[in-house]
Amino acid sequence: MRLTELTTRIPGATHAGPDVDIAQVDYDSRKVTPGALFVALHGEKSDGHEFIESALASALPRSPSTLPCERSPLVAPSALDRSNTRQALPGIAAAIYGNPSRALDLIGVTGTNGKTTTTFMIDSILRAAGRRTGVIGTIGALVDGREVPQDRTTPESADLQKLFAEMRDTGVDSVAMRFRPKASWPNARENAASAPASSPI
Repeated sequence: MRLTELTTRIPGATHAGPDVDIAQVDYDSRKVTPGALFVALHGEKSDGHEFIESALASALPRSPSTLPCERSPLVAPSALDRSNTRQALPGIAAAIYGNPSRALDLIGVTGTNGKTTTTFMIDSILRAAGRRTGVIGTIGALVDGREVPQDRTTPESADLQKLFAEMRDTGVDSVAMRFRPKASWPNARENAASAPASSPI
């Protein structure tokens, strides 16, 4: 995807520098690769804006395509400005990966206890019905029966979109996933780019 196209899809976003192709999304400067888009996020313990230069260095000999940030860095070859990058990240990732959740039936499970167990029960029912499934829970993720390790029990929105894209490309059509009790389903649906069939449980 081109930077100019991405900018038009993110409300309130502007960009500076040359128009470039974007291949993937990273919010961890240590994982940036050539052609990646590094999103500078404000975290609980650190500010991603402090790692923009290291993200650029990680991508040598070719720098990242662009750096979505809340203040334009002089070191960036191209920059996409947005007042709240964390709020913009789900839409950015969904656009980069081709809105993968639109090809999936999503079933979200939330509550105090038993979320992961319930996702596996749903997965068994769906597979018995002949569906190709994905599961996202505390123990990681399953993509059509194959284990995919995850760093977090609830993936960051960029990781979630990348995982949805892998599921879509593998032929998965239904996904059962857990949500933290504090996370509301409307926000989860926004993070998933509003799939056509999404059912809270």
